[in-house]
Amino acid sequence: MNDDLRVIFLDIDGVVNNMASISMGIHLINDKLVMLSRFVVENDLYVIISSSWRCVRELKDLKEILRCAGFRESSRIIAYTPKGFNFSCRGEEIQSVLDSNNFKSYVIFDDDSDMLPSQTDNFVKTDITVGLTYQHLDAAKQILFPEKK
Repeated sequence: MNDDLRVIFLDIDGVVNNMASISMGIHLINDKLVMLSRFVVENDLYVIISSSWRCVRELKDLKEILRCAGFRESSRIIAYTPKGFNFSCRGEEIQSVLDSNNFKSYVIFDDDSDMLPSQTDNFVKTDITVGLTYQHLDAAKQILFPEKK
């Protein structure tokens, strides 16, 4: 991958859905995906799926599912973190991608805190009861574009 890229590591559950939506059988919230899609385009970002959804679906299928649910820029979903039992936490999966790429900057959206200490400054924790908000996007922008602080 290109070292000029700014990327988002994206969890799905608790980020683009929430407990209420899941309890109603809605596994992706259109408004959250549209909001994220706009953020990605406006800031020239790319997405790497770090969600457990990657373990049961191929990348092309994830892209189509997210596109149909509101993430119109599915071409900006470029990869997912590795699958397998070689990692003890999500942070290690993400680190394996970081180690083999030289991204300009990155941010992690996740409702779980199983990140490595070295990733703390790039981590935006969402609340599973709410999911992604504009405040999370503002925090991500500060991380992705530190030169604009």
